[in-house]
Amino acid sequence: MLNKLNDPDFASAYLAAATGAIREAIVFTGYLDHQHLKSLIACCEITVAPSIFPEAFGLVAVEALASGIIPVLTNHSGFAEVISIYRQIFGDIFDQGEADGAFRPPALDSELVFDLAGSLNYLLNYYAGLSNSARQEVRNRARKICVDNYTWEAVVQRYLRCSNGGSAVDLGQNWMPPKGECDGTKHNQ
Repeated sequence: MLNKLNDPDFASAYLAAATGAIREAIVFTGYLDHQHLKSLIACCEITVAPSIFPEAFGLVAVEALASGIIPVLTNHSGFAEVISIYRQIFGDIFDQGEADGAFRPPALDSELVFDLAGSLNYLLNYYAGLSNSARQEVRNRARKICVDNYTWEAVVQRYLRCSNGGSAVDLGQNWMPPKGECDGTKHNQ
């Protein structure tokens, strides 16, 4: 589909068929290299990654969250792990959407397209009803997910808890090795 949207005639006809505000709300970019992606992602309210292939780690989801965006992801593999974390923070959004039957993280089943469409519609309407300050709060909550779960400090804390029962918190503020200890400079002196 995205390749077809690179054809101006097809893209024009396709977008003309879209009704209402969807033409203003959704932009199909096609492939973007990382330089362009990082500039555009912060302008978005929703990122969609409907991957059908197993994702070892949901990097695109974490990048979206770091930019303050709720990602719509297929609910499997590495994406499922990210969904389980951000679902805790955005439970209010998920719970209401599921109660209305309008939102469900898309699974790899026969309902994938319908779940994806429902999730996008629900989140776009959700955002449309927010004030600017409420939108900023959503962005702040998304970024906090990254700080609490995906920074080097957070990863090291989890690693220490898993590997030896310790915690970076138990080690105090000086949990990082001294400068030169792990970067190779100490051995070159």
